[in-house]
Amino acid sequence: MSLQGHFLSFPQAEALRQEFGTPLYVYSEALLKQKALEVLAVPAPFGLTVRYAMKACPTRGVLKVLTGQGVE
Repeated sequence: MSLQGHFLSFPQAEALRQEFGTPLYVYSEALLKQKALEVLAVPAPFGLTVRYAMKACPTRGVLKVLTGQGVE
């Protein structure tokens, strides 16, 4: 999958910086959902529990999106 289209343009980043300040982390909800569904669709004949390593990114919004998709 190409990463093109998954990055903010400079004007978008600048507008967000002006509105929210820095540091600022921006995530794509659509991409998070897509990737969660891809992992959950992995064939696992003996079962699979998909878990998110919260230590990597304990952001409430990211956790809410992933748990909403069925990731623990």
